[in-house]
Amino acid sequence: MQKSKSIIRQKGIPYNKTIDIEYSGSVKTYDGVETPLSKAVLKTTIETEVPKIKFDPVPPKRIQTGTELNLAGTFDGLTSKSFILEYKIDDGNWVAYKKYSTSPGNEVKWSAPISNLASGDHTIQVRATDDYGKESNLLNQKISVSDLPITKGNIKPNVYNIGDTNVTGTYQGDVARLRLYINGVSAAWGGSVEKGKFVFYVGNQKISQKDKITFNAYDKENNLLEENVPVQVSEKQVSGTITPDVYNPGNKNTTGKYTGEVTKASLYVNGKYISTGGTFANGNFSYYVGNKIKAQDSAYLIAKDKSGKELDRKNVEIKSVNAVGTIRPDYYIEGKSTIVGSYTGDVSKARLIVNGKTISWGGSFAKGRFSYYVKSNLIKQGASVTMEAYDKNDKKLDSNNVLVSATEKGSFTSATHIVGSSTVKGTFTGDIKIAKVYINGVAKAWGGDFGGGAFSYYVGKNKIKTTDIVTIEGYTKDMKLLDTKQVELKK
Repeated sequence: MQKSKSIIRQKGIPYNKTIDIEYSGSVKTYDGVETPLSKAVLKTTIETEVPKIKFDPVPPKRIQTGTELNLAGTFDGLTSKSFILEYKIDDGNWVAYKKYSTSPGNEVKWSAPISNLASGDHTIQVRATDDYGKESNLLNQKISVSDLPITKGNIKPNVYNIGDTNVTGTYQGDVARLRLYINGVSAAWGGSVEKGKFVFYVGNQKISQKDKITFNAYDKENNLLEENVPVQVSEKQVSGTITPDVYNPGNKNTTGKYTGEVTKASLYVNGKYISTGGTFANGNFSYYVGNKIKAQDSAYLIAKDKSGKELDRKNVEIKSVNAVGTIRPDYYIEGKSTIVGSYTGDVSKARLIVNGKTISWGGSFAKGRFSYYVKSNLIKQGASVTMEAYDKNDKKLDSNNVLVSATEKGSFTSATHIVGSSTVKGTFTGDIKIAKVYINGVAKAWGGDFGGGAFSYYVGKNKIKTTDIVTIEGYTKDMKLLDTKQVELKK
């Protein structure tokens, strides 16, 4: 019988070592006769696995001219008892740096300091050869050597909540700008980086929880300082409530209050889906219903966030056909040409009575606020003034006294907004302490800084367009209205 040969790969045994395995046996035929076989030899070659090396830590991308480059890492010989570490600079020759001892299967740390690298860009290659002459994987590292001072820096992103418009975080060192990667693809470049904090706009990126988000950090010369910094992506915990006002059949809109992250709502009438929409701003909402809700119907609204997630649902109370409403005039300051205040329900007009005499009918009523024109010299302090509220069918719904005051006065002498800026600015006189701005009839938050005859009111950048109608109301510290003025818009 001829000798056989096979190859077996196994850890712990040097490769290319031939082992003779002798064996013997016999063959038994069907008639029960057993015949001995001649001895034979199986020649077996056993191979080791390829040794592995890696960098640890990752080498720098840049060093300053004259600085030593310190490479370090680990070696796993798997079956080797020693290895020789070699490195190569660009197209130069391989340099045998050092021989290390190891034990099979254990990692060994190595280091290789390289001095006198010339200025410019270089490619450094590193490999290891075990004691059987088997070469490891090849490590490659690109490095730039420059006379410029070496900049350093790192970033620490905060958790990003899906739906937020910015990724925020902190930084140290010479970080000046960032590059955003989504699933390994460069998506944006820039960011606001100052005073140890950064803000990076991602509102147009449509990031989902499945996406992998990383940043690279750069200095002002666009030198890479840190790369592949991960950002934890989290599903934002949103909440919100909706509280509809009582709906009057025949009204085109249903209104109410909301809190939290509500941006839209869905209307159901008698269990049937009608529509999704609504205008939600500053805690108030308005929802167009047209003629979809009748007095005998049942209706409810489902409040949702911008992604369509349900946050709350409430029944809409539908008022009976009997109209109701209230009127609450604000303080009237002697000499003014309007009486203003709030109203509820079905009020659509009012009657003004001064010292028992009917003066006029009218008024402008919208979104819970009213304005009623009077001659500026008609009402004096001490006069008895009453406003009566009526519905569209001239049914009286409510009446209330108008308090007249002459002690607090104030007015805007100018109010200007540069379109594209973030503030309304101007001058004033008197007792104005706080203001409210209306953009196309929609109220913004209370605010404003008043002092020295000048004021500034923050509205946010690009919130006002040249075609908008903008007014500002000035109030006393006790929230009494003193003046209303249209804001002049300039380009």
